[in-house]
Amino acid sequence: MIHSQLGLLWFALGVVAFFALVIYFGLKSRKKQLAASLAINAQEVWQELSDPQWNFADLLFGVWQDFSATQLGMIVKNPQDQQVGTIVFKTAARQNWITIKTNDATFSCDVLPAMKQSVLLRRAEEGSPTLCTFSRLSGGTFHFETENNGVIESRPPKGLHMTPRFEYSRNDGPIGISQHIGGSRKRGICLVLPSDLPLPIRMFMLAMQGQRA
Repeated sequence: MIHSQLGLLWFALGVVAFFALVIYFGLKSRKKQLAASLAINAQEVWQELSDPQWNFADLLFGVWQDFSATQLGMIVKNPQDQQVGTIVFKTAARQNWITIKTNDATFSCDVLPAMKQSVLLRRAEEGSPTLCTFSRLSGGTFHFETENNGVIESRPPKGLHMTPRFEYSRNDGPIGISQHIGGSRKRGICLVLPSDLPLPIRMFMLAMQGQRA
């Protein structure tokens, strides 16, 4: 009886030790991958896009990072590899689900209590007006209603793709594209939209694009 109990105890300890090692090496591997993602530069991202239709000057890209145990997000850079802000997702939050920080201001993204996914972008200050409203429409279309820049939509491409490219349009005319960085590794998101579109709105679109598979 005692030997049987000791055997079960050692087995349980072995299982705990095994999972502890799996978690340890998993976290170590993730930390290494995230560090490598920080080294990605704009030229590498642009080579992945390889589309002469768009302007390099309009590129914006974010690389995934862990900001805390419950906060995942992206460090966002411009074509000159300068950090222009951060995007932080908060787990299980509706108010201020996403925090967007630029060098000049902080913005909050709140989830609306609606049947279809809807998210508002506004400055973090209490009572600030809505700058952009996101809605996920049927068929996976992303719909953005901006304050002064009209309606921008992005429909998913047809068929299966290892690295799908999503086109953005305004008034039925193409204005940009987005796709994952790093192929199947999904190290981040890149977005090409006109630079005259305000940075917080482009970062909001980048954040919502990160929710796509």
